Amino acid sequence: MPELKRTRKIFFVNNWLAAFIGGQVDAAALQQVESFARQPDLDSDLRLQLLEAMDGLERTVKIRARFARLLP
Repeated sequence: MPELKRTRKIFFVNNWLAAFIGGQVDAAALQQVESFARQPDLDSDLRLQLLEAMDGLERTVKIRARFARLLP
């Protein structure tokens, strides 16, 4: 992410994060995103964008955990 921000290879970081993280559905993916967000050298604006995108994944993981017995 810092590299993408510096080189501006993607213009809408929020949209890219939402698409990338939004496609994830399991707790392992959430753990990886949380781990990345805890990096001390991550720019604060990127951290906030990441946390915003992570919100949907957190909700998905909670819902799937609660209704796991109903999933195929």
